[in-house]
Amino acid sequence: MKKKYFIILYLIVFGHYVESFAQSGEEKLKVVYKIGVKSDDDSKATKHQAMIEKLYEAYSQLEFELVSDGKLGVYQYDKKLEVGESDVMFRMAMNHGGGNSIYYRTKEKKVQHIQNLGKKINVLYDPKEFNWEITKETKNIKGFTCYKAVGYKEQYDPGRKKMLTFSPIAWFAPEINVPFGPKGIDGLPGLVLEGSMNGKLFFYADTIEMGKELNNHKKLKMENGEEMNEKKYLELLQRMRPITN
Repeated sequence: MKKKYFIILYLIVFGHYVESFAQSGEEKLKVVYKIGVKSDDDSKATKHQAMIEKLYEAYSQLEFELVSDGKLGVYQYDKKLEVGESDVMFRMAMNHGGGNSIYYRTKEKKVQHIQNLGKKINVLYDPKEFNWEITKETKNIKGFTCYKAVGYKEQYDPGRKKMLTFSPIAWFAPEINVPFGPKGIDGLPGLVLEGSMNGKLFFYADTIEMGKELNNHKKLKMENGEEMNEKKYLELLQRMRPITN
């Protein structure tokens, strides 16, 4: 019975947020995300410790920007930070953060634009890519009450010839009712303010700006590219960068 009441309350609250956002019009949004690392306190120092620390330091220098007009969300690396871009660790950290791609999202469409394979590719993902389970757990992030969601996805890896599973974790704010988030961690009834694909490397909102008068300096339109679904893209990736067992 308690579960039934929770679901009813959940729908009422989310319905209120959807209505209030719809009444606000095409509100502009700009979020700056940074990368954090959940350290293991019990981990032992290794011979690669110095290299790992340099990588963590590189993560802390990166910023990614999500810009939206309320309909289209565009997430990409903020290239105004030029310090260290020639450094191997910096470039590795940037790649882990999705710096070689641009992520586009609407309610009906999810696209990853890639330019580092000698041609421009638009990878089309299922807008409901992750089977999200929304929990009752909440926490305050930047003044917004965020709900924890745990996702699930199975994906066949043609290189390793086996099925991989992913369980992303996201904290989203229903009050900001747009399905956007960092590096493709999205598709929830609210903006993802913190998310992780592996439980260790996580993206978190550092600054949030909203308002009809917000000046978004990036053009909100998708780049052109050869369209292919995720399966064909992974097969192409395997042909160009073969992985052997």
